[in-house]
Formats: sequence, C-alpha cells, structure tokens
Amino acid sequence: MRVGIATSNNLFKLYDVDSDQALDGTVSVDFPELSLQTVEYKGAGVNGTINVPIPGLMSALEVTLNVAKIYGALTDYMSLGQTRTLDLRNDLIVNTGSGMERVPERLIIRGPISGASPGNVEQGAASDGSITIQIRYINYFLDGTEIMEWDVEKVIHTVRGRDMLADTRRNIGM
Repeated sequence: MRVGIATSNNLFKLYDVDSDQALDGTVSVDFPELSLQTVEYKGAGVNGTINVPIPGLMSALEVTLNVAKIYGALTDYMSLGQTRTLDLRNDLIVNTGSGMERVPERLIIRGPISGASPGNVEQGAASDGSITIQIRYINYFLDGTEIMEWDVEKVIHTVRGRDMLADTRRNIGM
C-alpha cells in the first residue's frame, strides 16, 4: 500500500454481484461502524462498572445505500429479507507527497435486505430514498491489499492477514 494521506473519493461504482447489474443512481454508501460487543463488568477491586469488549463478537453491522429515488435495478431491493452481495469499487485520491495518485478501494458485502424507503416527494427535489442491508460478510481491500475479512457464519475475522479468531475456532473445534 502506498504511503500518503487519503484526501477524497473521486468516483465509485456499485455492483450487485447476484444479478450482475450496476446500481447506478446510488448517491452514497454509509459504511458500518465496526465495534465489538461488550459486557458490563463489576466486581471486587473495580470502583464502579466497566464495559469489557468480547474478542470475536462483533456488534450488528449494517450498510445503508442512499439513493435519489429507488428506481430501475434498485427496485429489486424492496424484496425485504432477500440476501444480496454488493461490490463497491472506489477511486480514492491519495496525496503521496510526490503528487496525487488514484488508489483502488473495494468493499464486498453480503447480507439480507432489512429496509427500503422510497423517500419523500417534493417538487423539484430528489426523494432521498434509502436501502438498509444487515451485513453477514465483509471483505475490504485498499490499493490491492486485503485489509479485513469478516464472516459471522464461518467465524472469520482477519485484519491485514492476522487471524483474530484462530484460537476461538480451535477452542470450539472448527
């Protein structure tokens, strides 16, 4: 991966892997916040309570597609409960010190559609629709390097090649 500072997104495309269609009309994609589940702990020697992260147990993840209007291929996303696989490809602008370079960023996500809002109707304005997908799988790449893979069903969580759940899988016989 190149050394530098990412300054902006240039241009992106979003594809539905299952139907092999581009989801043109998607205005933006809100990535999920990655956070571990926590358990509240209190006991002897602790003055109060603390939240302790549980290694391997990620909080529920979702991605939101913001659209001007649910239209065309996006109307398939009103089939709530249907699992879809998305492939987002972004042209990221990075200041490397010797100039601006374009760097590929890619995010593959899979999960069931849990919400679809056609938005609103206002004269001369976009409808501000949205589609929400509950994430079961993520694979994230920057500049051709795999940064993270997470699969809730296969108990996989790797970060830059480091297997975060190897001990867990071994302990439970996977």
